[in-house]
Amino acid sequence: MAEYYAFLAIWVLGLFGLIGVCVGLLAKLLTHDSKAYDEAFVWMRKIKD
Repeated sequence: MAEYYAFLAIWVLGLFGLIGVCVGLLAKLLTHDSKAYDEAFVWMRKIKD
């Protein structure tokens, strides 16, 4: 039974790790994309980082 729990724990940690990476990359993409759109069409100027 301990082997089952160890396998389940590793699987769940891996799943949450993949979800976390995907959410992080999506947040980075949305931030970059929104900033580029705002620079081009809303403010008509570059934003300093």
